[in-house]
Amino acid sequence: MKTLVLSICLFMLASVALADQSTQERFPCKGERIMSDADYSVELQGETIILYPAHGHYQTIRITPEYELYVDNKEIKLKSDQQELVKKFHQSMMELLDQAKDIGWEGAKIGVQGAALGVKAVGSVFKLVLPGYDTDDLERELDRESAKIEAKAAKLEVKAKELEKEADNLKDLQAEMKDSIPELDELDWF
Repeated sequence: MKTLVLSICLFMLASVALADQSTQERFPCKGERIMSDADYSVELQGETIILYPAHGHYQTIRITPEYELYVDNKEIKLKSDQQELVKKFHQSMMELLDQAKDIGWEGAKIGVQGAALGVKAVGSVFKLVLPGYDTDDLERELDRESAKIEAKAAKLEVKAKELEKEADNLKDLQAEMKDSIPELDELDWF
């Protein structure tokens, strides 16, 4: 039984390591949709942000790492205040995506730790046959481990709430861009 529990734990750790490695190699994916809301989807090609309506690709907004703005592949000439808004939007979007990726990974790792604790709990039941080890000992041991996991989850929740605020700030910045740049104001989905 000990071999079975150990094998399961090793399998879980190997799976997480391989998943972590392959996903890090893929993100950000060239031309893959990264994010979507009711109005538009976000795609990254390198560090170029491409936005298009959620209901199709017939219109696009592209913002390059040099903070150039294109609407339907036509470069939009920007005034300095408009250029600053585009720059802030690009930087904020890239930062938001990085933070979301980090939070996702931390969440996955916490989930794996929770699953490992479940496996440990099942395996620890067999300790109850040992002299001097009772259910109170088992409960204390599992409570200690679960408290550590819960503390990590609480910290992650705080980070997620901060990310929500950043997303709201990005929406406000988007509204400023739409008000300031006529070509964006013409798009009903942005």
